[in-house]
Amino acid sequence: MDKLDIREVEGPGGVAVIELSGALTLGSLFEFQDATRREWKNGLILALGEVAYMDSAGLGAILGFSRRASGRGQDSLWPRWGNE
Repeated sequence: MDKLDIREVEGPGGVAVIELSGALTLGSLFEFQDATRREWKNGLILALGEVAYMDSAGLGAILGFSRRASGRGQDSLWPRWGNE
């Protein structure tokens, strides 16, 4: 089973930051969706810099998250992809 670690912290201005590490795959998809389904009062940043692997299901989950956030008029941002 793929291991995905999810940690939520508060960023500047009360923005929620969800830091993901490990593998975002079909095996960890529901865990990711559970962590990102609620509404975010001040927006949400997905920190993907520690995601070692993502399959097509993981990519679909990220895009679905973005679509849901946009549909609710919420801001979302996905910074820190890779080890830059």
